[in-house]
Amino acid sequence: HESAIKDGNFTIHIENGFPLSGDLKLYFLDAGGSVLEGLVSTGTILPAPISGPMATTKAYSKMAYHVSDTQLNNILRSKKLVFKVKFSTQPPAPGDFIKIFSEYEIDFKLVGEFDYHVH
Repeated sequence: HESAIKDGNFTIHIENGFPLSGDLKLYFLDAGGSVLEGLVSTGTILPAPISGPMATTKAYSKMAYHVSDTQLNNILRSKKLVFKVKFSTQPPAPGDFIKIFSEYEIDFKLVGEFDYHVH
């Protein structure tokens, strides 16, 4: 049976309070934990700016993913969604280190926009 939902886009809005940049991958899993579909971003999560010893504000990033009909069929069969982020640091000066504080947080908001065909 063909789905009435057709290809579309996922957009992830990210408020990053960590002074780390990152690459984001999305994995859609079945009930047993096997990957049905993976989406890779072309953009980068921006790091929070450091003011003094720590980051005090969050940096906003937006990631967009186009989803084809085939990918959408796999996503519709999935039961779980996993965000996998690979973080990296850019120290302010050579030999400096970035400190991670317990106050830091990162927020993700996933928004889907798809074509829906009524028969």
